[in-house]
Amino acid sequence: MEFSVVEKAALQLIRNDLRFAYSTIHIRNGKIDGNYTVNFLPYMGLITDGIEDWISAYNNTHKTVQIPLTFTEEERIFYEQMRSAIKIWNNPYDVIYNKIYDLYNKSNNYFSSIFATVNSHGYNSL
Repeated sequence: MEFSVVEKAALQLIRNDLRFAYSTIHIRNGKIDGNYTVNFLPYMGLITDGIEDWISAYNNTHKTVQIPLTFTEEERIFYEQMRSAIKIWNNPYDVIYNKIYDLYNKSNNYFSSIFATVNSHGYNSL
């Protein structure tokens, strides 16, 4: 398969994105492990969507050699939803911070009240 200079550059950008993903998400013993995994999902969706778009564009312009798209409809919807999750960042930082802060406080108050109830019955806290 022969690629043009522009196609080679696009493939290099795709490889760089995937290397970044690989170095960000750690896989140990067949399980994803890492602190950045949830935060990285929108970016991973963006990468995957971009790769799918590039393959579709390549296939539309090269009728003799086709690169197969291997995403099922369910996978395509999943990656679309991952990519759409990035829209939270369309909000100003202070809005996002306040929302997260409020949710943290609600969670903290809830679990603190449970702990206080358990502790009031004379159970050792540790």
